[in-house]
Parts: sequence; structure tokens; C-alpha cells
Amino acid sequence: MTECLLGRARGASLAGQHLLLLPEGTRESDVTGLVVARHPGAAVHAGAELRIGRHAALHGPLHLDAGAASGAEVPSPWRLAWALTSPVERDDAVLPGLSDRDGLTRAFPGGLPVAGERRALDLLLGLARRLRGAVRCAGRGALLAPDPLAWPGLDVRTARPVGPAAVAAILAPAGAPLEVAGEQVLLAPLAGGCLEVVLEPDDGLSGGGSTAALRWWPEEPGEAEHERPSLAYREQRAAAVVAISVMARHLLGACGGSVVDVGGLPVRDLG
Repeated sequence: MTECLLGRARGASLAGQHLLLLPEGTRESDVTGLVVARHPGAAVHAGAELRIGRHAALHGPLHLDAGAASGAEVPSPWRLAWALTSPVERDDAVLPGLSDRDGLTRAFPGGLPVAGERRALDLLLGLARRLRGAVRCAGRGALLAPDPLAWPGLDVRTARPVGPAAVAAILAPAGAPLEVAGEQVLLAPLAGGCLEVVLEPDDGLSGGGSTAALRWWPEEPGEAEHERPSLAYREQRAAAVVAISVMARHLLGACGGSVVDVGGLPVRDLG
């Protein structure tokens, strides 16, 4: 059930917490379903707390009126939020000139979150990417609106074991001329970089199958670590995202299984 926060004072009570901000109409089950899939041990307590670790929990959903949003430093149009409770764990100050694709160096110049805080914050960023939301960071109040395409990759957890030669044959109709480049690695050239498939044996999640990690690596790795990369890079990345989705569909069709994104969140719509 959504809790309504009214007034600036109530909003100010959230100043010390990272907030996941979501579009109006986002269902509670949209959040809890993804979180529990990523953290199978997560449990809902007291009707509004989703515990994601020993010292970290999400509280919500919260609906903020104009006063509460102002007190919480939440800009328009965001009004629906989940609050993260976690220890503050930071690294040394960020070196001048460093950047990253999610904007963390901008939000935390005094020291990036590490350990449990970083894991919890990465989950919030993953949820924001999937649900078209944003993250309002505690402290300086920086707003991060992660690009859904910033991390081009998928992990296909096949229902049966599969080797490099079989993967190359399965993906041949997808237009990816994959060549075996290592015992469990396949590579294919793509404009602006290359596609890589790394195969791993069952990790206990795919019931005896394999995990095929599909990734795109740009020719200029530094381009990937910009919050606002060049148009040329974004066009190449978009083409890679489509190619990876097509490859994932072919693998699923041939081997069965499931797909997760690079943050470990389940993917059910491959376009």
C-alpha cells in the first residue's frame, strides 16, 4: 500500500536516504518482483519494507505531495519514490576528470559509495533503468537518470549445457559471424567494436545449463564511460543492443532458459 507523505518536514526526513524515483502508475509489484528475482532471499516486512541485505532495505512505495517533494529535494515531475536505508560506505575522493556512464562521479565527488552501499545503489540504478525512473542521491541531492542502453549486454541462462561450436551454429542465422576465440569465448566484429559471447557452466541458477554472457565492447572504451557520450557512439551502441537481443532470442529458442540484464534483473521482453 502506498504511503502518502505530506508537507516539507516529512519530505526532509528522507534527505539522508537515496531515493528511487518512478513514473506515476508504476505498480508496487513491478518493483518487488524485480528485487526478489535479483535477491531471492529478499523479504517484505511490516508491509512496506523490502529487505535486500543484512543492513539494507527499501521502503515504499511513498507518494510525495509538493511540500514533501520540496523537502526531500525531489524535482518535478517525480512524486513516487522508494527510500533506501543502508550504511554510508565511501571510498577516497574522486580524481579530477574522471567520469562514468551512470553519473556516480558527478554525484559523489567526495568519494564513491563502496561495499554494501554501492551494491544497494547499483540495484536502485538497475531498477531506474528498467522502469524508466531516476535516483535522487543522498547528500548533495544529485539526480541520476540512467540511460537504459548504457550497459549493452544480456546473460542467457540456458536450460541445457551448450558449447562454443553449438552457440556459433545457433547464432549463425542471427547474422553474427561468431568465431571461437578461446575455450569458452566467441567473438564477432560489429561496427564500432565487437560482440563477445563468454560461456560459463551452470552456476546453480539455470538448472544444469550454461550461462552465455553477451557483451558489446567498443573500439574506444573511454567512450562508454561518459554520462553523455557522442552521437556516433550512441548509434553504434544502439545497433549492438539490437544485435544482442536478436542473439538472445535465438539462444532461448534453441535451448530454453531465461535472460537477465547486466545487473541481474530478469528480462522478459527482448523486442
